[in-house]
Amino acid sequence: MPAQRNYGNRYQRPQPGSLEKLKAQAEKHQAEAERQLFLRDEEIKKVFEWETKVAERTANPSYSASVEARMAEMRRANAAKADKAIKKEEKDDTKTI
Repeated sequence: MPAQRNYGNRYQRPQPGSLEKLKAQAEKHQAEAERQLFLRDEEIKKVFEWETKVAERTANPSYSASVEARMAEMRRANAAKADKAIKKEEKDDTKTI
């Protein structure tokens, strides 16, 4: 029988220092996973902060009132333009007949 045994293809005898290397790799992978989770959580936190800022802006009565006032002014201006266009069409219709 030879001095070194044949353990087959599926089993490798641990080499000196390999356990420390594996532990170091596992710690590195764990740290990277924790970093990715932290970055994801920070991104989620930023999204929530942005959504709360938007909600505060739209819930602010003075801001909402000014937006509503501008929208009403635009609606009045569009209605006036439509009235002018209708009157102009009526004038043009009477001229051609």
